Amino acid sequence: MKLSWCGPRVRGAAVLAAAALYFAVQAAGVSAQGAAAPRPGVPRPVPTCERCHGELEFLRQHSPTLDRARSLSVSDQLLRGSGHDLPCAECHKGFSAFPHPGGTATTATCASCHPAVARAWDAGTHAHVDQGSPVGCKDCHGVHPVPTRAGLKAREAIVAMNQRCLACHDTRRFPAHAPHSDSVACASCHGAHDVRSHDQAGSTLAARSQITTCGACHREEAASWRNDIHGQTVLGARSVKTVAGQEPPRPPTCTTCHGGHQMVHPKQVAAGTGPGAGCTKCHEKYADTFGDSYHGQASRLGSKRAADCTGCHTAHSILPAANPRSSVAKANLVATCGHCHPRATASFTAFQPHGDVHDRAKSPLLFWTYRLMMLLLTGTLMFFGVHTTLWLARSLRGEPAGSGAHGGTRKGGDA
Repeated sequence: MKLSWCGPRVRGAAVLAAAALYFAVQAAGVSAQGAAAPRPGVPRPVPTCERCHGELEFLRQHSPTLDRARSLSVSDQLLRGSGHDLPCAECHKGFSAFPHPGGTATTATCASCHPAVARAWDAGTHAHVDQGSPVGCKDCHGVHPVPTRAGLKAREAIVAMNQRCLACHDTRRFPAHAPHSDSVACASCHGAHDVRSHDQAGSTLAARSQITTCGACHREEAASWRNDIHGQTVLGARSVKTVAGQEPPRPPTCTTCHGGHQMVHPKQVAAGTGPGAGCTKCHEKYADTFGDSYHGQASRLGSKRAADCTGCHTAHSILPAANPRSSVAKANLVATCGHCHPRATASFTAFQPHGDVHDRAKSPLLFWTYRLMMLLLTGTLMFFGVHTTLWLARSLRGEPAGSGAHGGTRKGGDA
């Protein structure tokens, strides 16, 4: 626009007014929260806060230490992709003037935007540590480059978050052979915010909660376990027999059989230490009788083909033999044994995997056979022991003079 109708002073004033209007419009584009609203296809303008907080050298000149300056350094690039990609004034109130006035400027807490998470955190163990300072949100999530909920599911984010947990829980590090190593987040099992000890009510690893926690990934196993004898015991549908003066048996949960951080993948276990090895912790009597059987002895010698407990009883569908759906029910034994012995017949299944040579009522044939063999063995050893003792005594005394196998001594020389 050409201002030919006015004088130089008027034209100068008009230029100044236009410049002032331009900068006013630019300032209006920068929101009161300290960041301009991004528009598709338009480069994001530099926020007013970043003019100072994006310059580390400037902050160093106005900070007592370099660490303090670095903590105040927050660039717009750092916030991009973050879960906190928000205008600065959403969290920092009263910082519009420089230098920032004291007393009126405040920083909002995480609980102001995440009240439900804050309540869960306060109920967990991290908010009430016995030594040192309580763990806060920033210790796990950071302050400005906060991962989004979707971003936390990426493998790199899982590894990074687990490393933050290990900063305090280094002794709980996963061994290299663990199937959950670097693939499962600590929060997947222990919970994200309301973290509690496994023996506390409401813990994600409590006996009754493990079916939900582990079942989030192992749905098929969880569905079977709910209906088997172990699941019914934990869920309270079946009573547990206790012995007076002894502690009640440990609930047969997922970690009881598989372990926690030290668990090994079933395909990588050594012979004799497979899933069935954990059964012996609770079923000691059956462990002894199984160890005397062919299957048990073959397993101890290193065989990976010999059946263990899960080979007959299954792993997550264990039912009493009286239940017609049990894998060891009489009607199902041919099919169960047939997994390893294709030519198994009804007579073949008469084999007693838990035969007890000391139980006359349940295993009479084994009971009497064992005693007959022990009597025969004892009698044989005693007979040959006496025979050997007498023979040794005669040998030590020596053979009498003049005795021989073909008569006495000769007289008068040769014939």
